Amino acid sequence: MVRGWQKVPWILQWILAHAAAFAIASGMSFAMVADGNFNDVLWVLFLSALFSGGCSGSVEAGLLRRMLRYPGWWVAATIFATPLGVALGAIAVAAGLDRSDTLGGPILFGIIFGTSVGAVVGAAQWFSLQSHMKDAWLWIIFSAIGRGLGWALGWTVGEAANFPTVGLSAAFGGCLGGIIYGAITGSCFLRLRMKKRDS
Repeated sequence: MVRGWQKVPWILQWILAHAAAFAIASGMSFAMVADGNFNDVLWVLFLSALFSGGCSGSVEAGLLRRMLRYPGWWVAATIFATPLGVALGAIAVAAGLDRSDTLGGPILFGIIFGTSVGAVVGAAQWFSLQSHMKDAWLWIIFSAIGRGLGWALGWTVGEAANFPTVGLSAAFGGCLGGIIYGAITGSCFLRLRMKKRDS
């Protein structure tokens, strides 16, 4: 099984790993938030953000272990930056709730929320990349775009799928979002790797 996985192209490993990680993290996170009352939501959201950061950070560090000198720093940066990005994204979304009809509803909210998370997490991860990759700052941009589009489409499709529970809808949307995020950020890494090789 492991040998078979190693034969899969790196970019496909990256995409599939994020599809699985985002599906698990989103499904469990939204299920926890849906089961709590309003007073518990912020605390549960914080815990779910830590969990989500742990899932994605661990998956990424595993696939980047040959490129990063200290993969643990990548995981730590992702875990601690995700709640901050979620908080900023939630504030930005809340500020536009009264204009949801004119601003495009879930799609725009997904872009705002996802871009906020992606930019913050990408900036934190950039510290692990800057000493290894030329033009590592591009990772912040690709991370923001990847999470923004991933959240927008995943959120919209997950709601439209009309699953019986919030957790299943979030897992489905998270899987789609992970595929989108993985494709965008994976292509960024291939570009950065080539630049490193040429330098």
